[in-house]
Amino acid sequence: MKKLLSLCILLLCFSGCGSPTAPPSPPPPVNVAKSIQKDAPIYFDYVGHIEAFSTVNIQSQVAGTLVSQHFTQGADVKQGDLLFVIDPRPYEASLKQAEATLAQNIAALKLSEDTVKRYTKLVKEDYVAQLTFDQFVTNVAVDQAIIKQNLAQIEEAKINLDYCYIKAPIDATTGILNIYVGNYIKIGEDTPLITLNQITPIYMNFYVPEKQLATILTHQRSGALKAEAFVNRNYSQPHEGTVTLINNTVDEETGMFLIQATFQNESKLLWPGQFVTARLYVDVKKNAILIPGKAVEYGQDGSHVFVVKEDNTVELRHITLGQVENDMVIVEEGLQPGESVVTDGQINLFSGRKVTIKEEVQ
Repeated sequence: MKKLLSLCILLLCFSGCGSPTAPPSPPPPVNVAKSIQKDAPIYFDYVGHIEAFSTVNIQSQVAGTLVSQHFTQGADVKQGDLLFVIDPRPYEASLKQAEATLAQNIAALKLSEDTVKRYTKLVKEDYVAQLTFDQFVTNVAVDQAIIKQNLAQIEEAKINLDYCYIKAPIDATTGILNIYVGNYIKIGEDTPLITLNQITPIYMNFYVPEKQLATILTHQRSGALKAEAFVNRNYSQPHEGTVTLINNTVDEETGMFLIQATFQNESKLLWPGQFVTARLYVDVKKNAILIPGKAVEYGQDGSHVFVVKEDNTVELRHITLGQVENDMVIVEEGLQPGESVVTDGQINLFSGRKVTIKEEVQ
């Protein structure tokens, strides 16, 4: 009897120990944004290379000792600014010598001309032989020719003296010095004294595949093509320029052709030799649908977003993406303007799950 009572008590204990039903999990919080409709530019991105608008290698055209330097390495200079002075004294002496020779020969010419005047009447009266008189006339012509030569020598001496004062031929930024004050400079040395780069304006070169040539040429005929440069992929700070050259040849080996854009570069943030992201605008897509790029997820079956419906449930929607525009992306198919998509909190979402909207991003 006691065993039967113990068994009943044990069964009652087991019957009261069932597992309690777990409460449903609360709707997860998400951030959402509405798809917008607006005109969006169509562009291509490439690797761009910045090149100086003009590059001048400064070399001396006269030999001599460098006696002074009138700029700081890396500083900007204006056209006509004095850069270097080569010892001008030898060239000043050459100029004075040429001027003295000219004065001497002018005096000789005057004497020759006076002689011809004096003997003109005498030769007519046969007091002087015609051959002698002809020699006097020839002396005048020779002295005139010598004076022309003297004038040319003076001009050459002035040019050489002017070459002693080396000036900037363009507005530019100076580079590193290759020679210093006190050194002797020879004519025709391979190494320039300094290199000047004009960087305002400045060029950006980039290469484009030939399959895009027809599209680019078509839009170029309708107006100037806009280009932008981005340093370190900082798309929030574009440098704006204009395409000024589409090269007339496609490289047969690479299938690429060169495009050159010109930038005013007043900020001087573009620098020769720099690599940048080059963006070429070719068209505008009318009434494009855009959503934040962070709303898009990618899977084996393509890209998709979670669309929040009016009852705060989500629907997994497959979409076809177009071009990226900064932090937005164009949706070609699968979404309507004004629909809300989840931008943050997509983890563990599935179609039909209810969500709580934490923040609506504008």
